[in-house]
Amino acid sequence: SMLKIRWKILTNIQEDPISRVVWSSVDKDDFIETWATIEEADWMIDELMTNAPWSEVIILAKESKENKIHISLRSNTIAVDVSQIAQQYWWWWHKASAWFEISDYQNFQAEIWKFIEKIQIQQKERLWISQEDVKRIEEENKKIILEKVEKSKSSWEILEEKNKQNDSNVNVKLDLPE
Repeated sequence: SMLKIRWKILTNIQEDPISRVVWSSVDKDDFIETWATIEEADWMIDELMTNAPWSEVIILAKESKENKIHISLRSNTIAVDVSQIAQQYWWWWHKASAWFEISDYQNFQAEIWKFIEKIQIQQKERLWISQEDVKRIEEENKKIILEKVEKSKSSWEILEEKNKQNDSNVNVKLDLPE
């Protein structure tokens, strides 16, 4: 069950490199499907931190069978104090690590998005990233991705052309018995 919930968490990873936030979430259906417990998923926040060293805020959201959202927060930098975030929810915290629950919600994913957006706004303000900067960065990223796609298309076309040449250079004669 631990490996299955780990796989769910890792496949649900999302990131916002502009605001330096990484998060993942698993809902109660994931726990039912994998037979895992909230406690078995808790340690995955550290793995998320390890695999996203560029991030400053790491979030793992877990929906329990009791209809509570358990949120774990970590910070990879002294510049971000996650206790300020957790204090809004009155739970357990210190500067680099925090944990709290949300029990009054209608939709798990909508609640997570609302929370993530709040963190992204705080991070962009802290990092002095304007909306114009966000648009410029997104355009630069889109350009890089398109260049990589074109490069991979070119590589694919070269490979196809070589295969065609190889096919035309090969004359196979089959001697079949009559």
